[in-house]
Amino acid sequence: MRKIIKNQKEYKRKLSIGIIVTDSKNENMLMGKVTPTPKNSYDEVHFDIPKGAMEDDDVNFLSCCLRELYEETGMVIDKEDIKFIEKIGFVKYNNNKRLYLFYFHDKDNKYLNDESFNKLYCHSEFIDIDGKSYKEMSYLKMFPLDLVFDDDEADFMFQSLKNAFKTNKLDFLNPLLKN
Repeated sequence: MRKIIKNQKEYKRKLSIGIIVTDSKNENMLMGKVTPTPKNSYDEVHFDIPKGAMEDDDVNFLSCCLRELYEETGMVIDKEDIKFIEKIGFVKYNNNKRLYLFYFHDKDNKYLNDESFNKLYCHSEFIDIDGKSYKEMSYLKMFPLDLVFDDDEADFMFQSLKNAFKTNKLDFLNPLLKN
């Protein structure tokens, strides 16, 4: 029996669309430091990939992914390079949310070279109940993939992403990780 979704907004909150962006050597991943706010209650350092919920203007998951990538990092992937974005598909992200994941390898170092990377910044802000404005990501950083997925590393820092990869079979990542 099909489950009927009565509240489309509630469904959208339970689904995020995200993208993993790696550098030319496929050794580092672009992540943003999530700004601690009363809304997310992060007391510790928490990094995450660019991701977010579908909005009314998004025509499909890829358009949502590209919008979130721009909002959270300022990165705009050229039309001729969009064909290199790979669909990974649905992954369980945490207890109450699923993630539709894309992957982009910046093979030509076009987007993550030093000059381009230094121009990236989060455009997306939200306003809390007191009217205070926050950037969603306070800064961006490239992290070595083996550090992100190292079980000995500070769990909270990459917890959401680690959970996604522990609970899903994502074979595309195996060659990227040093084991």
